Amino acid sequence: LDPDEGGGNDPGQSAFNPTQTPWLLDADGITLEAWRYDNGGPGVAYQDSSETQLGSNFRPGGVDIVGNGSAIGWIENNEWVEYTINVEEAGEYDLAFLSSLGATGGPQRSITAAFQKDGVFYETATPVVVAPSGSWTTFQETGSTRVQLEAGVQVL
Repeated sequence: LDPDEGGGNDPGQSAFNPTQTPWLLDADGITLEAWRYDNGGPGVAYQDSSETQLGSNFRPGGVDIVGNGSAIGWIENNEWVEYTINVEEAGEYDLAFLSSLGATGGPQRSITAAFQKDGVFYETATPVVVAPSGSWTTFQETGSTRVQLEAGVQVL
């Protein structure tokens, strides 16, 4: 999510689940599958460098989904996806990602997360380094970063 670009609390945006209600982040935490990014289309719920689907046609749109929803792949710089969440209680939370990076060497990759409430970005996590896993099908957990979240419905 780029704090300088679209998305976040758009009226056409909703969580991608059967009830289209925000994902609940409670005392037990939350695990989000990457392919469950919000409904809303390009510039609202996601930004992809091309609307051409490089993965499967698991979901419509340009986000490149691997297989039947196992991951998002072919990620370029400045691409992002959004998730509408409901933080039950304000406080500090640890954030980590499950990722794969097949190649060793090459440019270092990282993931950054930002949080937006009522159209205003209020928290940006320290970027998390994605280490090479040796294979695009071998996933490993990144290190974690700590974020200070406000309570209520917001966009990750």
